[in-house]
Amino acid sequence: MTISHASGYVTRYLHMVRQASVTVGQQVGQGQLLGYVGSTGNSTGPHLHFEIRRNGAVYNLAPAYSCGGTVTKGAPINLPFADLAPADAIPERFAFVNSAGVAFAKDGAYSPWQAINAGGATKVALSGNWIGWLQSGNFYAKDGIHGQWLPLAEGGQVSEIAVSGGGWFAFVGGGNYFAKQGAYAAWLTMAGGGQVSEIAVNG
Repeated sequence: MTISHASGYVTRYLHMVRQASVTVGQQVGQGQLLGYVGSTGNSTGPHLHFEIRRNGAVYNLAPAYSCGGTVTKGAPINLPFADLAPADAIPERFAFVNSAGVAFAKDGAYSPWQAINAGGATKVALSGNWIGWLQSGNFYAKDGIHGQWLPLAEGGQVSEIAVSGGGWFAFVGGGNYFAKQGAYAAWLTMAGGGQVSEIAVNG
């Protein structure tokens, strides 16, 4: 499978064991399932043959990766890529919720709208690459339009949400203010007493 990027870069994912989970011409995003690794090619076990090319020429991965080395899911590729915006560049993203509770988002003013839930949302919040969504008193978030939804706070008591590009999430539940840094961290009680109605988070 080959994915085209800006400035003449492509990434290639080879020796996969099943048919790709995406189709030719489909736009894909960070965290999206592309396929499954296998043991095709000249190998002794499951692996991913990964390449980066620019304008047809192979891009040297050796400074960042070694053959047989271990990689970490979600870790950035620690290599310079001339003419590419930094990975942490904040996208131009727009979002709204329609009368049926379907949340829509798009990256760039001229891109097509994409539905990001099935309905029932009452609020959407954006910050950095994160999209937050309030539905039926529950708080969900996803990392980018194509990421997987994560249930952050459930139980039907959430009345207000906020997200930060720095990885902070916050909500009001039962009139109390809760926040955490990181999708999998424990919630901190920022303000109790049952009187909180609106919140903000930054950084």
